[in-house]
Amino acid sequence: MAKLTFNELKIILDNIDDVPTLPTIASKIIHTANMPLSNAKQMGKVLEKDQALTFKVLRMANSAFYAVKDPVKTVDRAIVVMGFNRVKNIVTRVSAISSFGGSTNSDLFDMTKFWEHCIAVGMTCSILAKQLKMPKPDEMFTAGLLHDIGKLILAQYLVSEFEKIAKKVYSDNCSFIQAERDIIGVDHTHIGKWLANKWRLSKDIKLIISEHHHPPGDDLILGTSAKPIVLVFLADHITRKAHIGFGGDTLIPPINPKIWNIVDQNKINIDQAGKELLENRYVINEYLDISQNEETS
Repeated sequence: MAKLTFNELKIILDNIDDVPTLPTIASKIIHTANMPLSNAKQMGKVLEKDQALTFKVLRMANSAFYAVKDPVKTVDRAIVVMGFNRVKNIVTRVSAISSFGGSTNSDLFDMTKFWEHCIAVGMTCSILAKQLKMPKPDEMFTAGLLHDIGKLILAQYLVSEFEKIAKKVYSDNCSFIQAERDIIGVDHTHIGKWLANKWRLSKDIKLIISEHHHPPGDDLILGTSAKPIVLVFLADHITRKAHIGFGGDTLIPPINPKIWNIVDQNKINIDQAGKELLENRYVINEYLDISQNEETS
């Protein structure tokens, strides 16, 4: 394949028949959570129509990551205890992971290591958001988890190109994104944004997916999305330093000092965030197991 423009690649992607979609129930839950007058009963009725998804939400609600005091046994209780947004984010995350199954069409892609990396980035985003006292750290977890999702489309549907990219990363010791641009002309951020549009994800998540390799030095263009983009970049940096999972290459992106125009460097403790991530590393496998397990009882 010759180098492509994004419009040329989009034509190829749009003609793929079996690209994963978010389950209908997951889409309805996201819609319900975003409605100003919705309540726990409404969301519960929607969620209970999907037994497998209900089971995953309840397992996640009772997992070590959320550490609720009393066992959560019903959907309504999960929504009351955890809140609309947190349940919505759990549904989005487990649906995204389970939609792609446990493997891709390329032997050079390790699905488990990929999701370990993404979950770790999500967890670190949440840690950093709490350091900055941002109002919805769980939203940042979702953004971090989905930041590299375009790589899955490459590995699953553009296998030959993906394997050329992976081999170039090893032979040239370059970044995955540089190898993508050298071989196909576009990269996973474009593909990820395409999928985010297809899944009707939020504007912030679309911008994070498309811009996380280029954290801004001001918020003139990206506005309120600038800070989340910087946090995902920092979380990726921390996760790579911690050697958790595999995001496509082993390089650690340097931190450009300009990002401190967006986030207060005095409130960010990168070393502490890395320590907290490593202390909670065991949660990653639990999170992945719940998301990929299709049992309902």
